[in-house]
Amino acid sequence: MKLDGVKHDTYFAVCWECIHRNKPFDNKCKAFSNEIPLIVLNGKSKHTKPLPDQKNNIVFEKKEK
Repeated sequence: MKLDGVKHDTYFAVCWECIHRNKPFDNKCKAFSNEIPLIVLNGKSKHTKPLPDQKNNIVFEKKEK
């Protein structure tokens, strides 16, 4: 997957367990319709609060199993 023009083979994101992610996963979701930021995809942010440049208040919500 390419993020910010750089190819990334692996990442650790809360996205996989979030009810807002697109299916199939395409690096977009209800919170980020253009592209999920690298800080979320690489696990540095758990996205429990909106990010500074985010245009909505949608945050991580764990899906039920």
